[in-house]
Amino acid sequence: MVASNFLLPILALCLTMRLQGTISADPLSHICSPTSTNYTTHPPLDHALSSLLRTLSAKTAITGFATASSPDRKYHGLGLCRADVTRYDCKVCMEDATAEIRHLCPNKEEAIVWFDYCLVHYSNKSFFGKIDEKNKIYMWNTLNVSAPHLFNRYLGELMYQFSSQASLSLSFFATGEIQLSEVGDKTTIYGLAQCSYDLSSGDCKACLDEVIGELPTRCSGKQGGRVLTGSCNIRYEVYPFYRT
Repeated sequence: MVASNFLLPILALCLTMRLQGTISADPLSHICSPTSTNYTTHPPLDHALSSLLRTLSAKTAITGFATASSPDRKYHGLGLCRADVTRYDCKVCMEDATAEIRHLCPNKEEAIVWFDYCLVHYSNKSFFGKIDEKNKIYMWNTLNVSAPHLFNRYLGELMYQFSSQASLSLSFFATGEIQLSEVGDKTTIYGLAQCSYDLSSGDCKACLDEVIGELPTRCSGKQGGRVLTGSCNIRYEVYPFYRT
């Protein structure tokens, strides 16, 4: 996989899985870099970051994805909305995310925040077109399935199918479902996979394959799970959660 130049340490948080998000919801999670800039003594940097986040919010709300750099190129940012949400929901999510990231990570040189409908990532180093191998969050439902081995096998089949579909689609996005016919309760797994558009098709698949491969150890036998990174994300549930 492509090496990352990010300064952030790998952070894997084990969180209780949230129910389907709504606009203006709380962020799912965030990561702040350990290094800070005193904007009181460097007001141009504060202005540059504020300008970048405003531009990023406006551009992403229109297209669902955007990258941007501040006029002085001191900061670089990426915004991504889930491909199945409306333009309005994308706009609201980006407004919330660009405001919340300054609140959650004040004076930080790099930060990323995930909401259910969008993510925002900025850095004082350019990261476009590179797989984010360091910013990673794991989440899962606390409830267990009745037949974990069978469930995990079907889940793997579904998610690896998404990896191929998403990486070859124009939207870098895939959703679908699969029914566990051998299970008495006829459980259906619903899944989603998405990559950021700055990746190549090959890097999109590599990113998804890596996080899907972590599901058996991170979310084994759980009724729902999610892996969030700065470059790709996956989610599965035993109930519908995406829009068709």
